[in-house]
Order: sequence, then C-alpha cells, then structure tokens
Amino acid sequence: MKKLTKLVILATVFMAVCISLVSAWNVDSYTIDPSGPLAPNTSANVSFNVEFPTGTSGATFPAGSDLVLATDLINPTWSYTITTGDGGSAVVPSFKNQTLDLSGFILSYQGHGSEVTGVTLTGRTPVVSTTSTNTILDVYEVDRTGKVVTSSQVIQTAVVSGFNQTSPTNSHMNQQSGLLDQIIGIFRKLFGMQS
Repeated sequence: MKKLTKLVILATVFMAVCISLVSAWNVDSYTIDPSGPLAPNTSANVSFNVEFPTGTSGATFPAGSDLVLATDLINPTWSYTITTGDGGSAVVPSFKNQTLDLSGFILSYQGHGSEVTGVTLTGRTPVVSTTSTNTILDVYEVDRTGKVVTSSQVIQTAVVSGFNQTSPTNSHMNQQSGLLDQIIGIFRKLFGMQS
C-alpha cells in the first residue's frame, strides 16, 4: 500500500510540473483577404494575433521554447508587434522567409499580465494545376529539447483553385493572332476603314 501511495504522489507531482511547463498561447482574430477559394498566384493578406496569457509559472511563454510560424504562400513577408500587459510594445521590421521563428526569450514576459503578438503575413498563393488545400498558416511550439508540442499546433488552410494550362503552341498562336488583330485595327483607324 505504501508503494502505491508513493507512486500516486510521484505521479501527481510529475503532472503538476508538466502542466506548469505547458504554455497556453492561442491564435485569435485570424483573417485572410481575399476570403473563400483563392486563385493561384494571387496576392493574399493574412492577419492574426497570438495571445499569451500568464501561466501558472507567472510567465507568458517558456523561455527555453520557440514559437514557429510557417506558410505555403510564395515569397511570404512577416511583420509583427509585441504588446505586453503593462502597455509596452515593440514593432519588429518585416522578415521574408517561409518560417518565422520567435524565440521564447522575447516571448517570455513575466510580472505584468498577458502578452499579445499581432502578426501580418503577405504572399502569393501557390501555382497549382488542380484544386488543392494549402496551409496558409501553421503555428506550433518547439520545446527546449527540440520536440514539437503538437497539442498546441494551430493550422489554417485555404482552397487554391486549379486551372488548366493551355499548351505553349496554342498560347503562342493566341498571342500572334491578338497582335495581328491589333495591327489590322491600327491600319483601319489610319486609313478610316470600317470593320
């Protein structure tokens, strides 16, 4: 019985330590413009907040962890502002990359309440030949050991409509006939001819 009691106490202490190490951030106010199904190779603008309430440890995020933001958008540009519970804020210059890695060192804020990181992301939708679902935003935490904390992962997707590509020969012929029509139109205007 003593052995079982010790085991229960040890498990309870272990769970209490684990719960205090897990951060409770969440993604809020997510918007994408344009909304709905997206055309390939068009501009997309995304905005959202990552909220970091104060955890049981008194910190907003574990200092040894990282928050990773990733996207399938082409040529993405990230910009973000960190606002702390006491009214302080920091604006960070734009960053171009498929992923934005935010260190726990800058996200771990202690002593004055919650923290909010406002993020904007711009880029172009992928070029796809068939309609597909693409990841517009993937936010996840990586702990101090380098493991992804999957229970906290947030993924936002969008449908990118496919298109049928015309063959290069047809496209080239269409360009030529369009150019020929333009030349004929110019001559008709010059010589006052009616079509």
